[in-house]
Amino acid sequence: MGDDIDTIDNDHRSGIRPGMVQPVLLGRNKLLHRWLGPVEGLKRQLATDMAGIFMLSLTQKMLMLVASILLARLMRPHNYGVYAAIMAAVTLVGVPASLGLPILAVREMAAYRACKEWALMKGVLIRSIQIMSGPLLLLALLIWMLEPWFSRSSDFNVTLIWTAFTLLLLTQFGALRGAILRGLHHVILGLAPEMVIAPLILIFGIGTWTLCIHTPLTPLIAVLMRLGGASAAFLIGGVWLWRRLPAPMQEVSARYQTAHWPAAVGPLALVSSLSVVTAQTDVVMLTVLKGPTAAGIYQVASRGAELVAFAVTISSLALQPTLARLHVAGELQRLRRVAMRTAWIMFSGALCAAIVFIVAGQTLLVHIFGSSYTPAALPLGILSGGWVLITVFGPGRDTLLMTGGERVVALIVVLSSIANVILNLLLIPMAGPEGAAVSTAASLVGCQLGYALGVYKRLGIRVMIA
Repeated sequence: MGDDIDTIDNDHRSGIRPGMVQPVLLGRNKLLHRWLGPVEGLKRQLATDMAGIFMLSLTQKMLMLVASILLARLMRPHNYGVYAAIMAAVTLVGVPASLGLPILAVREMAAYRACKEWALMKGVLIRSIQIMSGPLLLLALLIWMLEPWFSRSSDFNVTLIWTAFTLLLLTQFGALRGAILRGLHHVILGLAPEMVIAPLILIFGIGTWTLCIHTPLTPLIAVLMRLGGASAAFLIGGVWLWRRLPAPMQEVSARYQTAHWPAAVGPLALVSSLSVVTAQTDVVMLTVLKGPTAAGIYQVASRGAELVAFAVTISSLALQPTLARLHVAGELQRLRRVAMRTAWIMFSGALCAAIVFIVAGQTLLVHIFGSSYTPAALPLGILSGGWVLITVFGPGRDTLLMTGGERVVALIVVLSSIANVILNLLLIPMAGPEGAAVSTAASLVGCQLGYALGVYKRLGIRVMIA
């Protein structure tokens, strides 16, 4: 990936001091810069990242779809609902435990890399690991204290909970490692272990169990298979990170410029936590209010809707380091052009996928998951339509997070999460999975509109296509 001219101005949100760095142009890219100019160089980098993420995401979606189909068929709705609930709980607990550090790490590493501040980059790596360890230790203590309560549950027993905690541990540090690599502009390597290696191991485990064991697949065995995939991804990703750390960074002593972290970590942790709450509340509340069967049916619809969100995921992961770099350089109009072009890509991809699911969703569910999951057709259509509306408002969340607007995002997410919980409480008892789908889609669309308006008010630029 080529490096463009990085013009750095004073930006306290990124932790960069005035006069820290001058425009830098690496010699190996000088001719490319003369031919293409900085905009074209940026286009080429984004195109490379997005093409790579497209292939990774497509592979991941296909692998996870296959895994979901196999698990749904082998476990039936009740056990699959228990598995879906425990995985939703891992996600819900994990995000606040990360304290927003993966997002902060992307921003800090991208800024310090542009400045060639190797000692500060090393400080980000060390300090983020230290800080993330604290909440995980407290969570382990809490689980130990609650063991007698878990032992009374037939579905969520102590062994299952500790297995899920181990999975959470590897997932958290894997996310941080991926964020560090993305901040170093090794976007593909930062994502590949969790996107490809982990689901491959999961499918291999399911296949081996089916062919060799010939006993029913329980939620505990399914989570253990997820743990095996996470372990392999963690080890391989760690090796990749070690080999891609810049040589000067490995040679210097770490320096810590973390005085601005508390002001950023709080909003970022809140944003990450409540974003996941909005995405996972439906499954958890369905389990509580309607039982595991309804949650299992809804989980199938949610998995299908993830394919509609495919373009959004690709664009977000590729765009974040570039947004941080352009903001640090003060190139807001260039940032606006990149964001709006990305919005159109997101919209086009989501619309094509949504049309397929809305028109032929029931047929696809019957042939792929089986007739037991036919009721998932309507929730699938609702969620698919919601994702199309979300893309209309562009990459507002990423733009705010990568330009120091985490407080604005936090306020919007708080309001959206409250609305999501209230809507779920009102609609799930009346409409079950369909009510959960309406609640989630409505809260996500409102949230995205708020992001777009926040970008316009804060930066004076428009990132939405309408």
